[in-house]
Amino acid sequence: MLIALNHTLALALEIALVIGVFRFGYGLSDHAVLKWVLASALTGCVVGLWAVLAAPKSRSRLDGAALAGFKAAMYAIGAGAVFVAFGPWPALAFAALAALHMALATSLGIL
Repeated sequence: MLIALNHTLALALEIALVIGVFRFGYGLSDHAVLKWVLASALTGCVVGLWAVLAAPKSRSRLDGAALAGFKAAMYAIGAGAVFVAFGPWPALAFAALAALHMALATSLGIL
């Protein structure tokens, strides 16, 4: 039950990461087209890196400390993006939930 809950939390964090990065990229410009280009490019980079290096069925998935470091770095990027896009309280909530997820995944041996 706890493993399923942690996987659900991980999915929610990944979705929030993508939304935060997209919104951050969208806010980088006042130009109508450039907003969408920046938001899409940054989101594509995050999703692409996650798909190659952290997705469970990826052939080149990192493991152990490398995976933990990669996820921590991506969650830090997400917290920063959420901070800029939505403010300090959502960013704090995101960071706290990411830390909880990482701690649970590590203690359950599923990271």
